[in-house]
Amino acid sequence: MIKEEVTKKDIFSTLAKGLFFLIVAIAFWLHDKFTITISSYDINIYKILLGCLIICITYLLVLPSFKKNTGFVKFLFLIEAFIFVLVSLGLIFHFLIDTEQKFLKNITELHFIFYYIFIIHSIIKLYIGFKLSDKKDIFASFKFVIYIATLSTSFFLMGKEVDVTEYIMIMLSILFLLFFVYYLYLASKKISIFNNKEKSIIETEE
Repeated sequence: MIKEEVTKKDIFSTLAKGLFFLIVAIAFWLHDKFTITISSYDINIYKILLGCLIICITYLLVLPSFKKNTGFVKFLFLIEAFIFVLVSLGLIFHFLIDTEQKFLKNITELHFIFYYIFIIHSIIKLYIGFKLSDKKDIFASFKFVIYIATLSTSFFLMGKEVDVTEYIMIMLSILFLLFFVYYLYLASKKISIFNNKEKSIIETEE
């Protein structure tokens, strides 16, 4: 919803947000080419953005669940938050990881990281759903099936070493492109409101 009082600052802020989402969308779409070299370190911009995205998801989704629960469930969400933050830091500072070591290379492969996230989140949600949900609740049963399917598929694809990186990068680029289009629409509406306001002021003065 757009407020009636629109300033140039509001318009600029909306355009800046839209431009940011466009850059992020391009970074994910052209992830192989968005690389800069600093002091012999090859820095992948999309990995840094992905790490920041996981931190935001952890802050917005995992931490609230951690705060509102108690006991062992609270501990599970603490573990999930800790692992997600650890994964995020690994992505943000990926250029400092020695990938010549086979073990480190294997656990830091991007498609494996996606599997880790899906598996950990599914296991925690399945446990919580089994312990706390009403067994007669159809919606709870539906969520149970979804998490079982996610867990099984993740284990299967990870065992087959299927690289889903390209698919996820495309999905993320489309998602952020939609954000860009949304903010572009908001900016156009705000510009229209601002121009109409300026026009009415000029007509009043005349």
